Amino acid sequence: MNLPLVCAGQLVNPGDVIVADDDGVLVIPQAHLSRAVEGARARAAKEVAIRARIEAGESLFEILNMQAAVRAAGIVQVDKTWLEVKSAKS
Repeated sequence: MNLPLVCAGQLVNPGDVIVADDDGVLVIPQAHLSRAVEGARARAAKEVAIRARIEAGESLFEILNMQAAVRAAGIVQVDKTWLEVKSAKS
């Protein structure tokens, strides 16, 4: 008890915070805890804002400014359904 240990290749020291869910386990060193909490709060606030924008009718494509990434990749966006594109080629 109260000694450092290695678990699954990860060093865990006394006072470290262990967070686990279905995706995995996170070890937060005590010295980084306040920074981790600040980051988690900022991310949660950002997610709340994004959900509000989605509920207001915006798409993730718009919110995340994916159009800039699409243009930068040289992708041509066609605003039609698959059937409209297929019948135009016929």
